[in-house]
Amino acid sequence: MPAEQKEIERFLEVGAVVMLHTEPGRKDGPRFKSVLRGWRKPAHLLLDRPKTESGLFAAMQEGSSCVVRFLHEGRACAFDAIIIDWDARRNSPYLRITWPTEVQYVLFRKHERVKLQAPCKVAFSGGREIEGEIRDVSAGGCGVECAEAPAEVPEKARLTFALPDGVTVENVGTVVRSVRRGADGVFLGLEFEPNQERAQNDILFFVTSRLERVSGHEKPGAWVLVIDENADFASRLRRCFERRNTDVIVSANTLDGLLHLRGALPRALLISGAMRDLSAVDTCRLVRGSKGLETLNVYIYGGEAGQVEAAAREAGARKYFAPKPSLAPEMALEVGQEIERTPG
Repeated sequence: MPAEQKEIERFLEVGAVVMLHTEPGRKDGPRFKSVLRGWRKPAHLLLDRPKTESGLFAAMQEGSSCVVRFLHEGRACAFDAIIIDWDARRNSPYLRITWPTEVQYVLFRKHERVKLQAPCKVAFSGGREIEGEIRDVSAGGCGVECAEAPAEVPEKARLTFALPDGVTVENVGTVVRSVRRGADGVFLGLEFEPNQERAQNDILFFVTSRLERVSGHEKPGAWVLVIDENADFASRLRRCFERRNTDVIVSANTLDGLLHLRGALPRALLISGAMRDLSAVDTCRLVRGSKGLETLNVYIYGGEAGQVEAAAREAGARKYFAPKPSLAPEMALEVGQEIERTPG
């Protein structure tokens, strides 16, 4: 759910802890803890300069994109921004970023669970370690299925696993709240221990982003999925579609976009021809060969026009849009009109 420009300031709070993603186009891109120190509307926000685990200031590039994530009154919030003056303020403890044009947020409940199938390692006190699979996760805990477990399960365990968005959660402390044994193995109900801020932020933002997809898919009206690692262009494209009352969900990497498609079917899929993790043409072929997605309208845009256009049509794309200054409004107009002509 986007917040309008005039509402943004009510989400901001001096002293709020934030997670700063400095390479949002990479699913495993760096993310740093920082603190919001103030702002000047509508020019910039002031954050602590983030540091690496070794205590050194993190290397950043002036003019590069970033994503800021934080919690506010039961909402998981995020916005896109640009780093303004990193090089010019090397001796300053603060970092300035551009004022956000919109804030994306979603309400969540601590114990609202999402389904998950992620291999994990469970380490019990005493050194015993077993393999398992996380079957569901919430902001407060998770359920783990194991082929075997000790006859007497210890009260506490440490958990290591990778989330589908590419983030690895390592050695997070848990309390064993339930043990259910069955013919196929053991199901452990684990509660995350407090004061594990980095791991819990990673888990929380994964859970709330997954819940945001579900809640967004349930609301009436047309929506489209955009796969583009260029946050600036994706934001322009989103605004163009929203002027036509069409909601947009943006994925900065192809894996996350494919997970969106597993959740619910959009009215159209738009893929940047400049994606680096998996090419737009290969993604289109994958979608065309997937059960239930054969008739989904796929549009490819940008990239090297001479190389992408013919391959896009061969892969089954409905249309290729060549790069131009007016690309975002033209795509929103043509795709929006197609959606209006086609029954939902």
